[in-house]
Amino acid sequence: MDQGIRKKGANGKDFWAYGGDFGDKPNDDNFCTNGLVLPDRTVHPGLSEVKHSYAGIKVEAIDLPTSKLRIHNKFNFIDLGFVRGSWTLDENGKTIQSGELPAEDVPPGETKEVTLDLKKPDSTPGAEYFLTVTFKLAQDASWAPTGHVVAWDQFELPSTDGAAPERKVDGLPAVKLAEIPDHLVISNDNFSVAIDRNSGSISSYNVGGKELLTAPLEPNYWRAPTDNDRGNGMPARQGVWQLAAANRGPAKVNAEQVDPATVKVTATSTLPAGDSTQSYVYTIRGDGSIEVESSFKPGEGSLPDLPRVGMQMRVSGALRNVRWYGRGPQENYWDRNLGAAVGIYKNKVDEMWFPYVEPQETGNRTDTRWVTLTDDSGFGIKAIGMPLLSFSAWPFRMSELEHEKTPVNIGHKHSAEIVNSDDITVNLDYRQMGVGGDDSWGAPIHKEFSLPAVAYEYKFRLEPITVSSSGLKQ
Repeated sequence: MDQGIRKKGANGKDFWAYGGDFGDKPNDDNFCTNGLVLPDRTVHPGLSEVKHSYAGIKVEAIDLPTSKLRIHNKFNFIDLGFVRGSWTLDENGKTIQSGELPAEDVPPGETKEVTLDLKKPDSTPGAEYFLTVTFKLAQDASWAPTGHVVAWDQFELPSTDGAAPERKVDGLPAVKLAEIPDHLVISNDNFSVAIDRNSGSISSYNVGGKELLTAPLEPNYWRAPTDNDRGNGMPARQGVWQLAAANRGPAKVNAEQVDPATVKVTATSTLPAGDSTQSYVYTIRGDGSIEVESSFKPGEGSLPDLPRVGMQMRVSGALRNVRWYGRGPQENYWDRNLGAAVGIYKNKVDEMWFPYVEPQETGNRTDTRWVTLTDDSGFGIKAIGMPLLSFSAWPFRMSELEHEKTPVNIGHKHSAEIVNSDDITVNLDYRQMGVGGDDSWGAPIHKEFSLPAVAYEYKFRLEPITVSSSGLKQ
């Protein structure tokens, strides 16, 4: 449990006070807030990871094509009669089959092999299939009600039907390319996209007369340091990446009309971090879609690991409905996502972050196939990973999450001090380094979850969502 005491701040909001908030010197800062729940017992996202790791029931796949599984009762003294097992089969996040899973007679410490009554689906090329096995309380317990999830496991079924057919781009409406002094503008009667000639960033994305962006889509290599980051010296060690995107050199921008319905724009900039380079290829098509190909190349010499490789933009504050197909529902990270099942989830932007006692990085979701942000009418924007993204959406700027006060950071000590913005900050990343946690006073991120300064490439596609095409009722 986080050991914090409720106090009222100068802004009139309650906050959790820790070392130094009482005029106490010396103090150990927020080291007393190192729990898995807030002081009022609100659950941290990390508790889901602990629960999944500690679960007393584990399922192993013996042979997924024939639906053979092994149930392992890890409890020492009870059989599994206190739970009811079930399974679901999802196709691209939607359940297409389900059934019960007999487990009552598995003695403590022993295993049982079962074969599910699962029929091979009439699969679609490129579709994904996930089998999820869940165990819930069969009756009320002193600590939780009937139906409380005790344990679960998820398995991706091997695909045998080949890749999805290529996206059809024939017959799309024509687009025109206009080269004006400061921008390239690609447009038709339905949309327009503007690319800044100096920065190489997409500065406008207007669909049906409505502007989606409030700030450009730009590279981002930084994250607000976590408690563990601060403890292991990340801000100083990797600080060269904090302003690498903001201080990049002027872009070399070239445009080509590939065909009547397609324009391709290439933009390359040099970064102050060791003369590294960042290139983007934007392919804009007549349906208003933008395919973004990112290519990062490190410069010569020794460079520290990158905190993240990605892009950040701000979108209209009306787009507060979030829906995604990936890991969730809680925030999750590269080294903390086994307790987050792959599925389709939805939430509001204001609930997509967690108010840690001291502000820090928050709200990431990994292994995202697609994510949409829409207003209440269904209008908005969709980002599609090619194949996967990490993303987050905040109702405030990233600088609000920074602990240290600098010319570019607010320097908040408590999450109750965070001030929301009128728009929404969206991160569309290749990846973010892990959050670690072996300890919080020096242990680095495990090497397999770090981002060394090597070449990185990733792709995603942006698509407009109009009211007539969305079908999204949040």
